[in-house]
Amino acid sequence: MLPKEIEQLEREIETLTTELSDPNLYQENPKRFDIASAELEAKQVEKSQKEENWLELQILADEMEA
Repeated sequence: MLPKEIEQLEREIETLTTELSDPNLYQENPKRFDIASAELEAKQVEKSQKEENWLELQILADEMEA
């Protein structure tokens, strides 16, 4: 279900954001920094798409009830 998927993505985004906030990550492990950055961007895009889909479904449901 989309709300649970969105919540999961939010947790993953938070985890990646925390990891990337480590000021030493880039110097100590630039490859991991690049991977985490790419993962974060992908998760943010996926979350936005799922939120948009959820909104569209809500609008359709509201229209059907009217």
